Amino acid sequence: MYKYSLSSSCLYVFYLFFFFLNSVFGEVDFHIVDNNEEHHTDEVSQERLVVRRGQNFKMTLTLMQSFDPEHQQLVLTAKTGQHASEDKGTLSRFGYPDNIRRSSSAKAMWKVELLTGFSLPSKTVTLSITPPADAPVGEYELFGKLQDEEKSLGKLVVLFNPWQQHCPEWLKWQDCQVTYQKCKLK
Repeated sequence: MYKYSLSSSCLYVFYLFFFFLNSVFGEVDFHIVDNNEEHHTDEVSQERLVVRRGQNFKMTLTLMQSFDPEHQQLVLTAKTGQHASEDKGTLSRFGYPDNIRRSSSAKAMWKVELLTGFSLPSKTVTLSITPPADAPVGEYELFGKLQDEEKSLGKLVVLFNPWQQHCPEWLKWQDCQVTYQKCKLK
């Protein structure tokens, strides 16, 4: 019995070593300082990504194998809440190239673009990701899937955007500004 548990432990360690050795994903850089500054959230946090909906942010993936979009698809999933769904806008699957089938009633669809300046295939991929202006506000987990491997890439917070015309809060913000200007003129 002791030999059995020792050999199964060795197999488990070998499996973990083999899995991590052959992982497609390497490092993830959310460019937190730059992104938070561009989103006017740098005073909120310097350690975690806090972005505004309707405004893109930059993310760099370092992969263990070259990414070739002519033969592979990088699928990203952003989800918030315990029971995330496309219909509620709390789950969005998007990718590059983006040929993902979505529910016909899907709301709050995120977008991704490859940033230029490098040639493909490449092991380093810099992406521009945009949460939509109507995305629910909250903490999201971002997952990446390439080939048959899916991995959590990290967490981020999405806030409303008073500077984005398509954000529902923009009109409220504009009303406040108009009211403020009227009071100021009187």
